[in-house]
Amino acid sequence: MKFRLLFILTIISALFTTSCSNEEPKTPEVVDNVLFMYFPWSTSLTHNFRQNIEDMEIAYMNANLQGQKIVVFFAESERKAELFEIKLDKGHIIHETIKFYPDINTTTEEGIATVLNDMKTNYVAKEYSMVIGAHGMGWLPVSKTRSLSLKYYWDYDSEYPTRFFGGLDADSQTDISTFANAIRRANLKMEYIYYDVCYMANIETAYELKDAANYIIASTSEIMSYGAPYAEIGQYMFGTPDYNAICDSFLKFYSDFSMPYGTLAVIDCSQIDRLATTMNEINTKFKFNPDQVGTIQRLDGYTPTIFFDMGSYVSKLCTDKALLDKFNEDLDKVIIKKVNTPQIYSMSMGRITIDTFSGITISDPSINASTQTITETKWYKATHK
Repeated sequence: MKFRLLFILTIISALFTTSCSNEEPKTPEVVDNVLFMYFPWSTSLTHNFRQNIEDMEIAYMNANLQGQKIVVFFAESERKAELFEIKLDKGHIIHETIKFYPDINTTTEEGIATVLNDMKTNYVAKEYSMVIGAHGMGWLPVSKTRSLSLKYYWDYDSEYPTRFFGGLDADSQTDISTFANAIRRANLKMEYIYYDVCYMANIETAYELKDAANYIIASTSEIMSYGAPYAEIGQYMFGTPDYNAICDSFLKFYSDFSMPYGTLAVIDCSQIDRLATTMNEINTKFKFNPDQVGTIQRLDGYTPTIFFDMGSYVSKLCTDKALLDKFNEDLDKVIIKKVNTPQIYSMSMGRITIDTFSGITISDPSINASTQTITETKWYKATHK
């Protein structure tokens, strides 16, 4: 059984530049909603992605919604991909090819925007949402961390592997800032982005993406390679999303799963700036005591820890009760729903017990060498003025 790891200032991906199709562009369909499933080259998760698509097809058939389109970008290799629509034809699921990419660049702003524009050209929707499947490492930037000797979770031998955004090497990975810029370049703002990727429910990542989507759905930790149970949660992702039902169904599935480990949170991007203002006030008044780092809830298997529970961290940092209460009120507005199993699983460390869970992580107190560029993140700059 495998797992997925999910995002954060580093988003690893497989994206797109050219097509050999000479067909005349068709008149775009005007629809209510488009759910765009994006599966870049992951190196090791391709069979899991196929299962994810099949599971979403089950949900789609059962829901049978009018005005809902499901469009998929699927990378067959590091250089080849296809854009297609999942359709119902006389009660049967078919894949209708929109565009074939014989030689794609999967890591650039231009390439990502090209694919998004190809999707938009075919479907004009009132609302777009996005599901991303890949490996992930939160906010960590590709260019900086790859020069380090960091051993990522997928580098460990484990009977139970987990999921970076994109593939397992820098050539197939995309920085989160690049991804956010590509969405802006395509003149899009998603209703939600569901990161079926490890470590993406991270404040540094969320702050970078706050203008790319209204909501972010993601995990604080590693995800089983099976990924999200789309057959169960898909019905709640169509049309007007039911975020409570998505999370509750996710928790029920993983509580009964053979490897019962998982976390999921829904982040309201419109509330992040308010939280940043409060966090800046806290950082102005208090300095963290490194001797307390061992008392913070860890949500990864790295040594030293990279991703700490944000609520747990701030409770150790801020000793002003009124200010801490304000922070917790702001955090509750950012994290509108969160669920977790009693333990999480990491390929590098095994099982980790969760005593405190706020639904989002932060890397401020980390001394891991891979986090040396944290001061360059937009979140850090906004909260350390």
